[in-house]
Amino acid sequence: MAEQHVKDKIIELRKQNNGYVTIAKMLEISKKTVRLHCMKHGLDGVMGYVSPQKKFLCKHCDQQYVRTKTYTNTTYCSVECKHQYNASIKQQKQEAKKLLHLKSCVTCGMEFKINGTQKYCSKECGIVETKCECCGIVFAKSRDVKTKHCSHECANESRKKNFVYSDKELSKKIRVLANEGKSTRIIAREMGLSRDQVKTFFNRYNISNGLNFSKGTVEIVPRVHEKTDGRCRYVSGYKSVDKPIKIACNICNTETTIGAQFLRRNKEVQCSYCNSIESNRRKELKAKLLHKKKIEKYIQTHKVKLKIFKNKCSYCGKETVDNKITKYCSKQCVRRINDLKKSDARRERIELNGSKENITLPRLFKRDKGVCHICKGKCDYNDYEIKGNVFYAKDNYPSRDHVIPLSKGGTHTWDNVKLAHMRCNTIKRNHTSIVIDKGRIRLDL
Repeated sequence: MAEQHVKDKIIELRKQNNGYVTIAKMLEISKKTVRLHCMKHGLDGVMGYVSPQKKFLCKHCDQQYVRTKTYTNTTYCSVECKHQYNASIKQQKQEAKKLLHLKSCVTCGMEFKINGTQKYCSKECGIVETKCECCGIVFAKSRDVKTKHCSHECANESRKKNFVYSDKELSKKIRVLANEGKSTRIIAREMGLSRDQVKTFFNRYNISNGLNFSKGTVEIVPRVHEKTDGRCRYVSGYKSVDKPIKIACNICNTETTIGAQFLRRNKEVQCSYCNSIESNRRKELKAKLLHKKKIEKYIQTHKVKLKIFKNKCSYCGKETVDNKITKYCSKQCVRRINDLKKSDARRERIELNGSKENITLPRLFKRDKGVCHICKGKCDYNDYEIKGNVFYAKDNYPSRDHVIPLSKGGTHTWDNVKLAHMRCNTIKRNHTSIVIDKGRIRLDL
């Protein structure tokens, strides 16, 4: 740090309009020390220019001070005065909030002390009992609220009574908008009416917008066929303007619920399950094309001749060409062969354990009266789902359960086989004992 006599010399030289570099060379000091010292005393800027003509009063201490060329809009002589002034204003505001002032109540005229914007001296003065214009029930409300009804239902009924439904001009305008295929919600927005008022016009004057199929499904069936290009068919639903419809795909027979508004739009509707299958097929094709491109690039860069093999699928017998030896043509063939191996291993285990009987699921369902032997609940044949050509059994679908599992020496006979839910059977797996604790299935290991 610079000493006191050096600081005094810096101030003298700076007042003589010398720059930072010249002062630093004369006193053999760095430029930073000169600059920082000049900033403390207000001598920074272009050659430390000080205006000797204008003098200003400080807002806090009322002392005269001179502004530099850089700080031309200051109202304080120093930073300390600025902080002290802001702190004093904060204290004044806090004290003003704490002070209570007298105010008279609007209803009773009684004076009370308050520090905010309260109008009433108590809650009783702010509440009024009034009669409902629709039902005549007396209800309490605040004085500032301008309600005339006790509930929303009464307000809607009074609007219906006051509204003139016999206006023929409105009915003609609504009929024109309805013929364009617009819904009740859009008509209500354009006409400045409520949706209930528009519906009353529909019922009173027999107006239809081509979307109200309450009489039957004669008009909706061809419209669904047009919008889906013959891919889907109508199943059920839709008795008002905006309720959903059930549609079934003609290819995979999957049912989907969709809003009836799609009939008035130009967008196409497609089956989600069929789209997922197509997207997976496209992804596989892209992956194969990328694999081929990589092989071609490798051949061009390294100039290698790859061997090409003709493979034959061991499951379906399809011939394929690839740069490696493979047994199967696709992942589906691999899954099917794995399923066959599991079924063959199961048959071998049944033959090794001993006697074997023909046990079918319908005969087992009649014997056990459709009751699961694990949770004592009823089984349901209708608890399933079909996606495409694949059958998916759900939790309550019946199944055959071996009390003593085949992996532990159990036999495939009527004494060892009982009816069980699909879910209960999967939880049991190859265990022998099960305990039901508070409605939950628990294995007793």
